[in-house]
Amino acid sequence: MSATAYDIGAETALLGGMMMAPAVIAACEELNPTHFSQPHDLIFSAIAELHRTGKPVLPRTVTTELQERGKLEAAGGAVYVSGLPYDGTTGAASAAYFVGVVRAKWTQRRTREIAAQLHHDVENGGTLASFDTAMEAVGKLRAQSSGSAPALVPLMDISAGEPDPRKTVLGDRFLCIGGGMLFVGPSGIGKSSASVQQDILWSLGRPAFGIRPARPLRILTIQAENDAEDLAEMRDGVCRGLGLSAADRQLVRERVFYETEQARTGAEFLAYLGGDVNNAEQTAAFLRNGLNPLLTRHGVAVVLNHHTAKATNRDTSNWRGSDWMYSGAGSADITNWTRAALVIDPTHAPGVFKFIAAKRGNRIGWTNEDGERETLRHFCHASDGLYWREATDDDLEAVEAAAQAKKQGKSVKTAADLKAHVPTVGAIPKVELLTKAMGSGFSKHAAAATLKGLLETGAVFRWEFKRKGTNPEVRISRHEQTLTEATA
Repeated sequence: MSATAYDIGAETALLGGMMMAPAVIAACEELNPTHFSQPHDLIFSAIAELHRTGKPVLPRTVTTELQERGKLEAAGGAVYVSGLPYDGTTGAASAAYFVGVVRAKWTQRRTREIAAQLHHDVENGGTLASFDTAMEAVGKLRAQSSGSAPALVPLMDISAGEPDPRKTVLGDRFLCIGGGMLFVGPSGIGKSSASVQQDILWSLGRPAFGIRPARPLRILTIQAENDAEDLAEMRDGVCRGLGLSAADRQLVRERVFYETEQARTGAEFLAYLGGDVNNAEQTAAFLRNGLNPLLTRHGVAVVLNHHTAKATNRDTSNWRGSDWMYSGAGSADITNWTRAALVIDPTHAPGVFKFIAAKRGNRIGWTNEDGERETLRHFCHASDGLYWREATDDDLEAVEAAAQAKKQGKSVKTAADLKAHVPTVGAIPKVELLTKAMGSGFSKHAAAATLKGLLETGAVFRWEFKRKGTNPEVRISRHEQTLTEATA
């Protein structure tokens, strides 16, 4: 095959970049050794194996891998491998261009091969079966070549027709196949339990937090923070709180799956970014070059749990949706990437939270009693279990009263105020703690909700003491109960 069948410059730029920049490896996920000329196919194969097994990808490690395979000489030798170009400019963005060039050349080669085979079959008495075989090969080539640079299409010639309902995942095209949604909120406010509740309800085709799924969804959650006991507690709390039947629970079992991954990051796409969220190149490599192709290839959408910047006492009273969508920590490119954003923000009323549809909010599907679209709703931690419920009129009045008190400079009771009633040594009976809290200005509901939040975040701990003929006595402490204390 002629040299023009390959773009050697694009191949060497990618191989050199892969040995120096992880973002380039992520951008090359769609490639395999057949996309490269000899001996670059051998070098790419060695790089891919090192990356797959979690080993560092460097000129010396690639040389060693080739040597162990007995392919170093065939690959051009150590000097050639180490001399592959890398000038620091082959990052995620430029790598995407070179990948397109390499794929386009591969498509040209496969097209020639299919045409040559069809010509050979026809010259040797081939039938319509030969043509059908060629057309099947062309169909596969078209599917495999989807990553090649598409032909330019004039804006005025684009005709999408009616939106395909099969592509909608949540709301009124709030989230669609191939897209991502950010679920943003401060650490420790219950995003994990909210996510479990979403997974369960959306898998049943029911709305969660007022967001209706397009159909019963099949859901995979990859998480790193909660152990099996935490997840089971949240699952059971949601199932009980929502009154799910045995049939409902069986459907959830068939449709919702959890994978705990606490180690792999970055290009592995399993737990965390594994880099600096303020670095636009690193976030682009993870989200655009890494995650986007996976969403498209598998025909799915993703919800990413994200946290707000670790700032305190920020004034959000005059924030608009365009402000809230950038409330997550890190580079603005994260928000620019996401298709939709839902933000949780605590109110001054304990246990009551604002849910803000910060990006594409008009498509989330929230409406008021007059049928007008809304982008803000309130939800609360339930007081009778580990699940979320919609805010009542009383809750909203508490939010308004707390906001007015804040404006007037009056004291607004906080979690720190309640924790101050917990002794630094030993434990206090839960009933006594709540009584003291109400005596200091907490309402009964606010005291219970605030204590629930403190327990969920690990700021205080629940102790239990067995009593004959009745339920255990519950006490609250600033540290976990020991075996000695449990028998005291």
